[in-house]
Amino acid sequence: NYDGTQHRRTKSCSSCGYGSTETADHSDNDADGKCDACGYGMAYFSVTVPAVMTLAVSESGEVTAADNAVIINNSSSAVVVSEVTVLAADAWTIVPYDSSMADEKVDSNLIGFRIENIRTTGYGANESFTGGWIIEKGGVLPLFYDAVVSAVSRAVTDEQVLTVIFVIGWAV
Repeated sequence: NYDGTQHRRTKSCSSCGYGSTETADHSDNDADGKCDACGYGMAYFSVTVPAVMTLAVSESGEVTAADNAVIINNSSSAVVVSEVTVLAADAWTIVPYDSSMADEKVDSNLIGFRIENIRTTGYGANESFTGGWIIEKGGVLPLFYDAVVSAVSRAVTDEQVLTVIFVIGWAV
């Protein structure tokens, strides 16, 4: 081992005694967390997050959420979802998830969002939360989410209303 990114080998000729040293980058083609050439322990970060988290909204504001959203940790060690940020799309406003939408105007485009144990609590275009969800190496975190939405004059089925951003790093 030479350093965290390369290994070093010394070669010599048994007949004449000539020797040389070469370095090469570590590589882990078999994904076992070790350099295939020298055995150096390598850390790799690979996490899969959902590209889409579907919500269907009826005219009465009834929300149906998908039940198959997951975060998958393919990394060499545990990771943590340290922060979650929710951003409202152009015509929408974030409101507290516990809001009653019964008195809101039709097409006021209000949405309260909940994911796992966190809920929107404020009003505006975005809100950030501390996550703290640890996902072990090779583990999966199912994401249970829901929303409350003000009544709309047409069903919302193919429109982006929120963007959810996950900040993920190594678990300490």
